Amino acid sequence: MIPTHATPLTSAAIALAALIAVLSTVTDSIAQQFTADLEIRPRLEVRNGFKTPILEGQNPAAFVEQRSRLALNFTDSPIAVRLVMQDVRIWGNHGQIYKTEANLSNVYEAWAQYAFNEAWLVRFGRMQLNYDNARFLGNLDWAQQGRSHDALLFRHTLTPLRITVDVALTWNQAGFAEPARLIDNFYPLGAANNKTMQFIWVNKQYDEASVSVLLHNDGRQLADESMAWMQTMGTFMQYRLGEYNVQGEGYYQTGDDAAGNETAAWLVGLESTRKLDDLTLGLGLDISSGSESGSTSNNSFMPLYGTNHKFYGFMDYFHVGNAFRQPGGGFDVGLVDVFQKLSWSARADLTLALHVHQFMAHRDVVDAGTGQTLDSYLGTELDFVATWRPAPSASFVFGYSIMLQTDTMNAVKGAVNPQAHQSWAFVMLRVAPRVFSNQ
Repeated sequence: MIPTHATPLTSAAIALAALIAVLSTVTDSIAQQFTADLEIRPRLEVRNGFKTPILEGQNPAAFVEQRSRLALNFTDSPIAVRLVMQDVRIWGNHGQIYKTEANLSNVYEAWAQYAFNEAWLVRFGRMQLNYDNARFLGNLDWAQQGRSHDALLFRHTLTPLRITVDVALTWNQAGFAEPARLIDNFYPLGAANNKTMQFIWVNKQYDEASVSVLLHNDGRQLADESMAWMQTMGTFMQYRLGEYNVQGEGYYQTGDDAAGNETAAWLVGLESTRKLDDLTLGLGLDISSGSESGSTSNNSFMPLYGTNHKFYGFMDYFHVGNAFRQPGGGFDVGLVDVFQKLSWSARADLTLALHVHQFMAHRDVVDAGTGQTLDSYLGTELDFVATWRPAPSASFVFGYSIMLQTDTMNAVKGAVNPQAHQSWAFVMLRVAPRVFSNQ
């Protein structure tokens, strides 16, 4: 019997043990596949200027956050099902003896899929939406909680032409428990989440390249119950030739933002990498448009559902739930990011990486007090990461980052009297074994 105070993750673990015991005694059909995977991923962080400059008199934050996941996958053509339960908690957020806790456990993925034939399938439920390089639609895997959507997705695959087309939509509600809902459709989380979104993604594969096109429509519900619609359209291209890999992308946004402001914004990015034996060298440029001081329209690009930790430096100063606005208020100033990357495979199980970012404001930054235009240079970030993989299902990752910010960075972050040294460090352990497979 499952204890009445068990968390969803505990209940799922007990159910998994029972299921594996049954499956171990049954001879399965060759067509049926069942796997079970575990992931335990604690991460220690020391934040001494993470996301925004730490000020004089403030102390660094230090904590351990852990993600624990249980993933079940079942396939019996034409049906596929995936269930991922997760628990995300800070070490010590409750006492050692307890029966109740905060809502730390949840369903990360729960979807079913039906393939009508080799060309058409439908997937529905809670799922990751992770496309191309995750610039606009990503699973946010760095964050312990990740990102998933409640969605309906249709996929059409033209195998001879190597073309894949995804069409998806969401329709969200919150703030009530069924069966009490009899009237009204107001969505109270409009600022934090879409009430509905739709997108079409088309991908074409070539022998040495791939091209994707995305059309995305995002609907947020305003306080007066009207809808603010914003459209994003763009393309992602990748070309691979031997030791070279080149990626390019461009997006344009129009419509209204979540506050109902008129929007016209864009993003362009270009990155080239070259692999030389144990070394990988990278060079790139990202530009996301910003807004002028005093502008009443929003010209600041918003990568709504992207994995932004991947792109703009690991200290998350930009596009990660935080603003870099014109001083005194307004919209984000936009970003020009020139970056260099170096990765060295020191051994088969050890990789060392260094990323360097030079950040500049895309728009003129105007001092709110004097009206003077500040220097556009925001600062330089250095990210060092060491990854040790002693086993296929285990890894140990150490990271240390430094932000060398300027007075302009302090201005757009609203940082008054910041400390001289801004840094961030982490140690992350990950063990992710496959605990059962019937194949």
